[in-house]
Amino acid sequence: MRSRIIPGPGEVWMCDFAGYVEPEIVKRRRVIIVSPRNPGAQIVLVLPAALTRGAKPIY
Repeated sequence: MRSRIIPGPGEVWMCDFAGYVEPEIVKRRRVIIVSPRNPGAQIVLVLPAALTRGAKPIY
């Protein structure tokens, strides 16, 4: 079922990444919306947010 809520840039949402194959993300995580608000879009670009600092920075 599609959500009627349109996410906007800078908002933090929970995203379920179930269905992906490890070692990719395979659980629920907080994400930051980076796509502009677009009511007609079916895809939203997100950045996974980590609560802990990783061992190596990723650039």
